[in-house]
Amino acid sequence: MSHKVVFYKWACDSYGVNYYHIILRYNMAGCRRGDLKWPPQNLDFNEADKPNVTQTLLMRAGDVESNPGPKTKHVSHSGNEEDFDDILKKVAHLTGGNMDVDTLGKALGFDPADIEMYIATNIRGQHVTCGGTLKMLRDWRNTQRKATERPALLEAFREIKREDLAELLTTPDDLPQHDLLKSVVKDIKKYYCLNMCTIQADPTNNDVMFEFDRIYTDPTLREEDRNDKTKRNSLLYCNLLKTKINGQSPNRLLVQGGGGAGKTTFCSKIAWDWANDLGFQQFKLVAVISFRKAKNKTVGEVIKSYLPDDNPFTAAQIDEYILSNQEDVFLVFDGLDELWGKLSHRHQINRIIRNLLFMSGTVLVTSRQWRADEICSSTELKKVYAFIYLEGFSVDNVAAYITKFFHQDAAPSQELIDFITSNDVIADNMAPFPIFCAMLCIMWRESNGKRREAMSKLKTFSQVFEEMVDFLVDHYGSKDDFQTGPTVQELRQMIPNHLKAIGEIAFQGIKDRRLEFPEDTFQSCRESMEMGCKVGVLTREKHATPRCDRRNNPHLEMSMVQFPHKLFQEFMAAKYLASLHSSDHNRYERIIADFLAEKLEFRYLLYFTSAQGSDLGLDIVTRLIAQKRNSFMNLFEEDYGTDFIIDVAYESQQQSAAEKVVNQLMGSWTTLVISDSWSSHTLSGFLFIRDHLHAVDSLVLTKGCGRKASQDIAEFILSTASLRTLVIRNLFGPMHYVFYSILADKAQQCKIQNLTVESLDLHDQPLSSRDLAVFICQIPYLESLSFFNNKLHEDFFSKRASIVSSAKVYHNNPLRSSGNNHTSLREFTVDPRMVVALQSTCGDMFDRVEKLSFSFFQHFEFDFLQRVHGFQGVTELTIGDGSIQEPYPSIGEPSSMFKHLERVFPQLVKLTFRIDVGNAILKQVLESLRETRGLPLSFKSFRVLTSWESMEIDGWDELLAIRDKINNENVFRVEVETLH
Repeated sequence: MSHKVVFYKWACDSYGVNYYHIILRYNMAGCRRGDLKWPPQNLDFNEADKPNVTQTLLMRAGDVESNPGPKTKHVSHSGNEEDFDDILKKVAHLTGGNMDVDTLGKALGFDPADIEMYIATNIRGQHVTCGGTLKMLRDWRNTQRKATERPALLEAFREIKREDLAELLTTPDDLPQHDLLKSVVKDIKKYYCLNMCTIQADPTNNDVMFEFDRIYTDPTLREEDRNDKTKRNSLLYCNLLKTKINGQSPNRLLVQGGGGAGKTTFCSKIAWDWANDLGFQQFKLVAVISFRKAKNKTVGEVIKSYLPDDNPFTAAQIDEYILSNQEDVFLVFDGLDELWGKLSHRHQINRIIRNLLFMSGTVLVTSRQWRADEICSSTELKKVYAFIYLEGFSVDNVAAYITKFFHQDAAPSQELIDFITSNDVIADNMAPFPIFCAMLCIMWRESNGKRREAMSKLKTFSQVFEEMVDFLVDHYGSKDDFQTGPTVQELRQMIPNHLKAIGEIAFQGIKDRRLEFPEDTFQSCRESMEMGCKVGVLTREKHATPRCDRRNNPHLEMSMVQFPHKLFQEFMAAKYLASLHSSDHNRYERIIADFLAEKLEFRYLLYFTSAQGSDLGLDIVTRLIAQKRNSFMNLFEEDYGTDFIIDVAYESQQQSAAEKVVNQLMGSWTTLVISDSWSSHTLSGFLFIRDHLHAVDSLVLTKGCGRKASQDIAEFILSTASLRTLVIRNLFGPMHYVFYSILADKAQQCKIQNLTVESLDLHDQPLSSRDLAVFICQIPYLESLSFFNNKLHEDFFSKRASIVSSAKVYHNNPLRSSGNNHTSLREFTVDPRMVVALQSTCGDMFDRVEKLSFSFFQHFEFDFLQRVHGFQGVTELTIGDGSIQEPYPSIGEPSSMFKHLERVFPQLVKLTFRIDVGNAILKQVLESLRETRGLPLSFKSFRVLTSWESMEIDGWDELLAIRDKINNENVFRVEVETLH
């Protein structure tokens, strides 16, 4: 028998307690429930009353601290134990019937087999007792920490809707709520102001701390449209809790944002406003909790860690207050992606997020997208969560942040703003992210001309971090007190090895979702840790240890080490992972396979790893392509996962990776869509690989771009020999004016044959409007033009544009010989409100149009043709854009349309009417057409397309009758068709 067993048997004998009872408690705490070994004899009610010897021994050994909190009178630890045990006895007496015991047991987490054994213990011969139920409750209690047992039991009671039992735990004497609230609120507000809301915006200088309102800048918030999930509506911060789901204010909000988008600072803003009476005053308590600090803790335990030692309230009391006063509490959880373990675990915070607990309270959760998908993909959670997106800084707020950072030093502030504005790679990809914006400010403030020149060449996230680390090394090496250490050159030689050692710790932390490390974690690389702290890639803070650990050493403190931001940790981890590619390739193979299986979670780690060398970039891209080909989704969506692969290739900045993407992934693509769903990063990636795209026939552009991207896309349009179709439609944000300028200047090089310009808004851009007109009129091979629903500046129709275009049409168009004014345009779709202006702007380019379509919006006017002229060669005319709507309002008499047909279209053969104006008006249209004299002699066919619902509406038979009557006259033929 071991010494430990002998000790336990001695302890049991000393206290007169059954030895097997202790073994049962031990098994309950350390084994799975199914592995529990029951004692050979039954325990009656009185035996179950004997004291908890394990707890008593631990308490006497100093491992358990009693802090019951203030009550109406002083209560000893043993008294508090007896109070709770009395409650368990009352619960056992009030839980009658096997079904009640079974329900309670399941809520407490017992297996059905165990519950049956407890129920069997209740039966003693012909008598039914509650001994088995009490034993179940006490066995459950032994699996709980003291701080959590009351709130956990309260949670179970409320889950099974036993408020009578819940009241046993929430009596006024047991929870002095007013005193608790006053005491906790005072201390937690002070904690927020001193810790959460003081910002070290400069990791190179620990002495410079910014007050929150001195540096904070509002990010851009958008709310997902519940009716159209592809649409995101602008949301003001002050309306954060005023969102609606089916007309009701939701009490769950999910705020998603990329790495470095400002999620943590956003949570600090909530804490700041509440602590300073600037917002959220409808709540008596706002608890802001970081998941990185909440591992295996309850909300009360985290809040307790914010409070000073002399605050008498316990974590359990705080938890009880929160659960008892849900409408008065706002819980803010930051960093769901940093949550250790599965969201499905039964831990208190997990259940709150899953809306199984604290259901009447308001909860906000922030997360990177990969972890947010666990909520977004849940049918039940989608009903209760409002989905909000934190998109970083707008253009204006980038300037505002920089101005605040430099404070009263206006010159460098404006210089950096001008620099970012002129470099849209930085403006679009980096500046909107607060962390990158801060890094740019730090480097700009300390930089000379050489470093600023290096900054101007930054393109990728990886390059920014490389430059930042290089800057930190230079900054450390240039300090005045840097006399006895290595020189800057020596430091540069040493730093890769230090970063690799730090990277191994960072890497393990990423795998374990751990972002804070006790200092002794770096025991094997202490010199590297010290160097990391000095340079600024690590930070070290002293944390107070629990009071029970300070009993023997009151000065004991724990040093915790962390990275300035999770992205820094991922960057360092990538350094280590990249080193394994050559030093331990088999391990690299295993690790990279695991990371690719969860690529969205490890997005940035893969970005940074791909940038560590050409072999790595090509290797990761090759693996991603193979993974995509084997993906089930790839069978249905050709472009599924392509964006991410383009992103990785771009971060690698290796042409071998770019060529691989095109040859093995996009080589067969004939249509390329640059949509507003593309991030600026993905757009930059496309521009990086564009030189390898040789088979693209059609380009659809629906995303606005900055100067550099606009320039590159214009060059791509002009230089791609295979490109024949260009669609510019519903631009999400404007193209830079240089886009239209380049197209206008070099239009003669363009091979485009089909051009669509739709829903473009240039009404306040005179230069872009004029250049667009010049481009359209100069395209030498243009055969089909669709131009409608555009808002243009009057300079589009200016005399100057007409003169310039006409001159270039006659002298530069290779398809037009001198003295001959024929054009290549054969198909034209246009808004009738703009057709006359286009004819006057673009001269005679419409003279040879054969197929003409008019698109209408809002309503249809029958007399529109009286304003049209000059289409002498049109043989096919279509009225309507094909989007059958019901009903479609019409104005005027049908006869007013047909009397102009011969004048405007003397060679017309076929007329298609694609507007559903209702059966009654369609009948009038056919009658007017039949009665019209002077139709074009060539006219042979009139085709009506209407909605299929028309067959169910009055007048359908009469419509078909007039159709048949016209066809029997054999002058022209009428067809009536329905469209679904």
